Amino acid sequence: MQAVVMPILEANMTHGVIRVWHKREGDQVKPGEPLFEVETDKVNAEVEAEVSGVVRRIVAPVGTRVAVLGVLALVGSADEPLPAAETWGALTPAGGPAAGVEPAVPPAPPAAAVLTPAPGRPAASPAARRLARERGIAIEQIRGTGSRGEITRADVEAATSTAAVASAPGDGTLDPAFFQLLRRDPAAFRALAGDSKLQLYREHGARIGEGVRLEAGAIIIARNIAIGAASIIGADSTIECERLQLGRLAAFGKRTRVRCRSLEIGDALWSKDDVMIGGGGSDESGAHLRAGHACFFGEAAYLNPCHPVTLGDEVCIGSRAMLFTHSHWQSVLRGYPSLFGPITVGDHVFIGNQAFVFPGVTIGAGATVMVNSFVAINVPPATLVGGVPAQVIRHISAPARAEQVALVRERLLPELAAHLRQQGYPVVEHTSGDISTLELGREAALVFAPAWQQRLAQTSRARLVLLSFVEGDLPAVTASTTLFDLNASRVSGMQDRLSDEVREFCRRRGIRFRPYAWRYGVGNFDADRFCPRTAG
Repeated sequence: MQAVVMPILEANMTHGVIRVWHKREGDQVKPGEPLFEVETDKVNAEVEAEVSGVVRRIVAPVGTRVAVLGVLALVGSADEPLPAAETWGALTPAGGPAAGVEPAVPPAPPAAAVLTPAPGRPAASPAARRLARERGIAIEQIRGTGSRGEITRADVEAATSTAAVASAPGDGTLDPAFFQLLRRDPAAFRALAGDSKLQLYREHGARIGEGVRLEAGAIIIARNIAIGAASIIGADSTIECERLQLGRLAAFGKRTRVRCRSLEIGDALWSKDDVMIGGGGSDESGAHLRAGHACFFGEAAYLNPCHPVTLGDEVCIGSRAMLFTHSHWQSVLRGYPSLFGPITVGDHVFIGNQAFVFPGVTIGAGATVMVNSFVAINVPPATLVGGVPAQVIRHISAPARAEQVALVRERLLPELAAHLRQQGYPVVEHTSGDISTLELGREAALVFAPAWQQRLAQTSRARLVLLSFVEGDLPAVTASTTLFDLNASRVSGMQDRLSDEVREFCRRRGIRFRPYAWRYGVGNFDADRFCPRTAG
């Protein structure tokens, strides 16, 4: 019988917290397989097994705080009797402590810790190695940005993106001479009219969609530029990176400052004035920022991608919030920590104004970080956290389908009816069985049918807007119908002033629909600047 112990992952580590077990009791395990994940004050790491056999007993379940070299699990043969608990310490390397016993002086790190590579083999997490194999990337060619120099999954993703850009023809790579001109004389280029700047970028290799605006004094200094349609770079903004990739309808406010290796953002970004992306370490190989669709950066938000910063879809970064991937001002020789690590934020996350997120933190999907909070450890999904340091205040549970249906029928539909009346629509409300209808004069109707499979009442209206919880594939709709799928947050069909009113109403309640790149013809979303209003 052999003991699995808490490894020492950094110099001053005394304890670690188990976050994930990749094996269960009774599972077979082999050396090199991912066994568990541990969190310390400075790093998060996936730890590989050092022994082979059957996991006979997990001593430290998820969430347990264990001293270094404390026993976490027992591995042996399937029929080997389990030893008494008081003898577990004898099973550890050099007879180390049992679980929870704090050693007086931390011993030297075990030789097989996951962050220590074998000779000739770069240090990398198992997740990074798996991804590199899947994408055909030589892991030996990747520079690690982990806190101890190890290669992370984010490093592999960055290398994949860089390789794809380098190999794709007509991908937005600038003519080298033009790129050097931008670097030598940025002031002269800034002074040009926006249309002239865009024309020069396009002529020299940049891939820029229709309706893009580069406002007065703005400049992009990048070797590779790809910008989707109707995007905006605000006045007096400076973007400096190796690679810039913006989706459609991405809008940066005035005086934006970007300096990093690569900036990759999806559709429908809304970034306010004076946002800063960069800072210390902006030229490091891991200085990458990726954001999904429909994100929001508040005024004067500060994102520091010294190491990779990865944001999911529908992430809100509040005004003057700060995300830092490094912290190394005071000397480690005087007892101060030196923190480095990527930041990962899941989908549908809200980070409040003036919150501070520390290096190496992961914020789970659906989490809310309250204003003025200091986030120093990982945030579980679907939680409300706050404070200094931030702590979990409560867990957030999505309502059951029946509760969602009741919410739409009893709250949202009456509010929508009142809104449409304010916009001049003649609204008559009625309900038949499970189907609720807002009749909008002789020509149009809005119908809420909780299940798509329900048979809708016959209507003589030529124009139909349907709200439903669709299960499965999005069904085809007629040319005069708009379907808002509340289950998968998708919209299809006709777009006109009525559908825009409904979509804007939903957006104001946090309900966003794909495709995200959608021209706002109505609403109060600074539409004249974000994208011109449609006629009528």
